Amino acid sequence: MKSKSKYKWNSEGRKQIKHNLIKIKELASSLFYYSNEISAEIIDFILLPAISIKWKMQNPLWCQLISAPGSGKTLHVSLLETWRNSIYISRLSKNSLISGYREANNKEYDPSFLNLLNNKLLIIKDFTCILQSPKEDRDCIIGQLRDIYDGKAARVFGNIGLREYKSRFNLLLAVTHIIDGFHTINVQLGERFISRREVIKNRNQIIQTAFKNTVIGFDQDKFDSLKNKVNLFLNLIPKVSLRQIHWPNEMSTRAIQGANFISLARSHVIRDSGGYGITSRPSPEVGTRLVTQIAQMVSGYCILNGLTSINERAWAFGGARVLCDTLPISISWILYNIYLLTKKSFYHKLKPFFVSKDILPMTKLGWRIVDQTLTDLYHNGVLEAIFSGRMGIRKTRFRLKQKYYELIGNLKLFEHFSDELFDVRDLPYILSKKERQRNEL
Repeated sequence: MKSKSKYKWNSEGRKQIKHNLIKIKELASSLFYYSNEISAEIIDFILLPAISIKWKMQNPLWCQLISAPGSGKTLHVSLLETWRNSIYISRLSKNSLISGYREANNKEYDPSFLNLLNNKLLIIKDFTCILQSPKEDRDCIIGQLRDIYDGKAARVFGNIGLREYKSRFNLLLAVTHIIDGFHTINVQLGERFISRREVIKNRNQIIQTAFKNTVIGFDQDKFDSLKNKVNLFLNLIPKVSLRQIHWPNEMSTRAIQGANFISLARSHVIRDSGGYGITSRPSPEVGTRLVTQIAQMVSGYCILNGLTSINERAWAFGGARVLCDTLPISISWILYNIYLLTKKSFYHKLKPFFVSKDILPMTKLGWRIVDQTLTDLYHNGVLEAIFSGRMGIRKTRFRLKQKYYELIGNLKLFEHFSDELFDVRDLPYILSKKERQRNEL
């Protein structure tokens, strides 16, 4: 990148932006393993919370990169470590963001970390360490993040009284799949984060890359050069208003309908301590925050790639992929298989009914999580149900509502969705004679 003046948002400037992003990805591909162009879009994902700082939106952009241990996620987020508007840390303590400590001889000085974060990008290189903290500390940190999301927080301390904080910042963190085991955190913070789940298509290849970097030596000079190119690229990106990106009516409709559907699908139904009896009338999430995040992600992808209008590639990155990956993994995997069952039932000209035992072997999940997820989807209006006998969940016949079946296809929600080790699309789904009789039209 020879130019040191900001790009212009004209035809020539947009070509420069696209060209330099391609160069960054080519250099990254020589250091990391990407199975295809879709996998290489991890670069776009980590750049988006950086460029969106300039937009000063009402809702910040908080992104989490979810991938397996050893997959290179920490190295990717560390590309922004030295950027001028980023703060790169390893972990937080419960007293880091908001602190009541005051020095005896300087009571006006407030050491709270929030004071440093306004209009910055906070990068946490491994959020897994925070998840594995003692429960009291972890809950305190999660509560503080939830509180400060809209840019304001107020806290009363016994020694200094009321303190108010105004700090709006973007957040980028790397975390392993262990986060899927912390269901309460998904409920508390899930709607505030945009997730990207990296699927390793060829584990052997990524291990070979690690072996080569060990034997031949990791090219630190090349990695530092990549960091410098990323920093320069971010500094030269012009401040582009989201109003300058054109949304065709079809894409706008997808974003609105997709946000509404995913908000219903991921909403948690409150149960008793045993996890079975529903204790409250379901009140699904409203998709206002999610549709704002989608708009930022899709528009930001266009800015990074020098586009003035939303196309299918931009939607696949910031729309379909975001909607799918933002779902808790158990829900997305179950919903994906429900969609496949429904599609194959229509192909066989059968009614698209299924019971929980049809889903169980396809997802490799346990009975309890499958039963609870199907019940949640029913109570939130995604599924229809025909109850049998004493309404035992194992005998209940479900089906995906027709309008949501068509919507999933229109959104291209599962176009790039697959499991790393097992893909049900590779297996023929053969209906037994009993199942055919049960579902005959």
